[in-house]
Amino acid sequence: MDELIQASVAQLGKLIYDISKSFSGDIKELINKKINNNKNYFHEISTKYLINFFNRYGHIQVLGMSKPMHLNNIFIDIQMLDCIGNDKYASVKKLMESFKESIDSNRSLQVIENKKSDGINTAERENRLMVLGAPGGGKSTYLKKIGFESLKGKNPILKKYLPILIELKNIDIGKNINTLIVKELEIANFPNPQEYLEKSLHKGKILLLFDGLDEIPQDLETKTLNDIRDFCDKYSNNKFVVSCRLAAYKGGLNNFTNIEIANFDKKQIENFIKKWFKEKSKENRNFKDISEECWKKISSPDMQATMELAQSPLMLTLLCLVYNYQQDFPSNRSLLYKEAIDVQLKEWNASKRIHNNPIYKDMTLPFEELLLSRIAYLYFIKDEYFFNKTDLANQISEFISNNLNAPKFLDGTDILETISIQQGILLERAKNIYSFSHLTFQEYFAAKYIDDYGLLNEIIDKQLDNSKWREIFILLSGIMKTGSDKLLNAISVKSRKSIEKETNFKKLIQRIDNSQERSLQNKFTDLLLILIFCSNIDKYQCVAILTRLINNIDRELGYLIDFSWIVDKKVDVKHHLISYIELLDSLELESSISRNVNKVLKQFQIDDSLDVTKEILKSLEIEYFTFTPEGMNNISNFFQNLGFLIHCKKASIIVTKDNWNKIEHEILNIN
Repeated sequence: MDELIQASVAQLGKLIYDISKSFSGDIKELINKKINNNKNYFHEISTKYLINFFNRYGHIQVLGMSKPMHLNNIFIDIQMLDCIGNDKYASVKKLMESFKESIDSNRSLQVIENKKSDGINTAERENRLMVLGAPGGGKSTYLKKIGFESLKGKNPILKKYLPILIELKNIDIGKNINTLIVKELEIANFPNPQEYLEKSLHKGKILLLFDGLDEIPQDLETKTLNDIRDFCDKYSNNKFVVSCRLAAYKGGLNNFTNIEIANFDKKQIENFIKKWFKEKSKENRNFKDISEECWKKISSPDMQATMELAQSPLMLTLLCLVYNYQQDFPSNRSLLYKEAIDVQLKEWNASKRIHNNPIYKDMTLPFEELLLSRIAYLYFIKDEYFFNKTDLANQISEFISNNLNAPKFLDGTDILETISIQQGILLERAKNIYSFSHLTFQEYFAAKYIDDYGLLNEIIDKQLDNSKWREIFILLSGIMKTGSDKLLNAISVKSRKSIEKETNFKKLIQRIDNSQERSLQNKFTDLLLILIFCSNIDKYQCVAILTRLINNIDRELGYLIDFSWIVDKKVDVKHHLISYIELLDSLELESSISRNVNKVLKQFQIDDSLDVTKEILKSLEIEYFTFTPEGMNNISNFFQNLGFLIHCKKASIIVTKDNWNKIEHEILNIN
């Protein structure tokens, strides 16, 4: 804070002085009198204004954080979409086509047609800016950051303005726009605040930041919107930035450029995690910076759905809090997603004081969750992620009409519009076209619906082979109290079927000691060794998947193995020899396969003319295994299914010991 004041107070004092010296009349006399009585008058005003702004807006403390964090220390540059989604697409079909093109690499449902622009550059460029976004998307933080950029005095454009931030939730019958603005100047002892403001506005020296257009009390919405519009028109040569939830903004402000806050990309997520844990470490000198571990975990292929949540600043903060507390993410992802949904439905909206719509008074949280579950399932079963407004409203109306305890006077369209504004779980992506804010949320609610209505057997029969349903099955494992054994058995059978025709692979598996007292991770490590040294297996398609599988069972062993094992075999052995030997030593020569491979590698360390492959084949008394591209693909599917099995097992609430022992033995006992 001291550095901020020292770097900024002189610039702000100069700005206030430059504004003041152009005044005339009574206010000029008043300012001159104050200067004569106190030569440090402008220094004191600017210092007090800076401190007040920082104390009120310079920290972030959400979701039960034990201590606030400095905004400037964790702020990540925000990217903007120049055109909001409502202007981009005209049909569900076009949205679906766009989404399906990128679903393998990007699960985001946010529409991005044009290039993104830097948030601060946008604020510099536009004099009237309407900032739109989903709940928890970073709108308030962005406005605060603009204010700080102006106060720091380093930005050549923003430093010309005195920033005043107004939280519109504070509007009431006795506090209109003008009153709230004047109060900001009164706190810092500006001379005759009302007249000073008027003069400054006429000079075009004010940057007004109106935060939370959607948070205005409902009975004051029309009047306040008119006041803001008239104020901006009257003092049009100043700068104005207004924030609002995307679903709540219906227009009404003249000549404003509408922009939408873009989801965080991977680089922004990584930067936020590093900054968050660095700031966290300042609370305790003994605190270990675990940002690298957190980023490595969340960016792993198996955490793709969780990474999707991290695209929202609010959800990313929740993920950092969870990882900080547990030093890991829960294997039962449904618990994590339930917490995220609870934050979205309850805690965040309560903190933002949004619940001022009378429709919401008649909708309980269980009612909302049942409604969202039904919507999620009925569309997911049809492979649809974007929903026409009329069809969606009809689904809501049908749900209400079939529920005797639901309030009958509520209209489906009114409910849809209300929940899209209030909770941010259903968003309007284009005009009259909706989707869930995250595909992860649709998957979670669909899984919840399956459990609520006892549809497990039906879904196993129809969707177990459908890769798009894999995340739902993992979530379902963590939601349902019973039924995990049935699901795990079905996946186990599916795994073994994928290599029914792979005779060579079955021979290879039979070389492994499959006794029940051996751990599954060590059996898989034996399999990994044989694949690397004794076959032509595709090292990226198959070995990488098996490596991740071992990591999911035993993280410590997974770290030891890592991806150095899949370097090209021509340089593989020599370049990574020490890593291999260290790994095999760490296994304490637990198996004959690891013992023999380790012996050959240590011989190669002494004599690099040794033919490693030939010697390992000889020591293991096996042939070199050759697989066709089709065979490699089948083996890859085998490992993918085993990974799926392990995820579901770890996520399950109850897995019976006898059933799992049977599955483990059958996995590598294939004839």
